[in-house]
Amino acid sequence: MISSRLFRASLALGALLLLAAACATDDAGPILDGANADVSSANAEASAARAEATAAGAEASAAAAAANAAAAAADAAAALAEEAIAAAGLAQATAEGNQGAVAAAEAALAEAQDAAAAAQAEAASAQAEAAAAQAEAAAAQAEAEEARAVAEQAAAEAEAAAAPPPPGVVYTSTSPPAGEESGDSV
Repeated sequence: MISSRLFRASLALGALLLLAAACATDDAGPILDGANADVSSANAEASAARAEATAAGAEASAAAAAANAAAAAADAAAALAEEAIAAAGLAQATAEGNQGAVAAAEAALAEAQDAAAAAQAEAASAQAEAAAAQAEAAAAQAEAEEARAVAEQAAAEAEAAAAPPPPGVVYTSTSPPAGEESGDSV
C-alpha cells in the first residue's frame, strides 16, 4: 500500500517535471491534462491514507479504553480475592482454635471499623462546614440585596429631590419641599 502511494507520488512528480518541460513548447495542453490527473489521483491517495490513519487512531483509542476497563475490573477482582483470603484465614484460625490469630484478626477488624468511623465523622464534619458556608453565603446575599434596595431607594429620593419645581414655583429652601410647607414660593 505504501509502496504504491510512493509510486503514484513519483509519477505525479514526473508529470510535473514533464509539465515544466512542455511549458517551453506550444503543445503543453495534453501533458498539462495528464499532470493534473496524476496530481488529483495522488491527492485522492493521500486523503485515503489520512482516513485510514484516523480510523486506526480511533481503533487504538477504543482498545486502550477497553484495556483500562479490564485493568480496573482486574483490580476489583484482586481486592475481592484478598478479602476472601482474609476471611478464609480468619475462619481457619477460628476452626483450629488459634486464639492468637483470632485475636489479631479481630484487632485488624476493629482498626478497620475505627478507620471507617473516623472517615464517616470527617465526612459529616465536612458536610456541616459546607452547610455553614452555604448559610453564610445566603446571609451575605440577603445583606447585599438589602443594601441594593436601600441604594435604589436613596437614588430615587435623590432623583425626586433634584426634580425641577412646578411651573411658576420657586423654592428658596435647599431642603426638599414637603407639600410646599418647608419653602417659600412666589
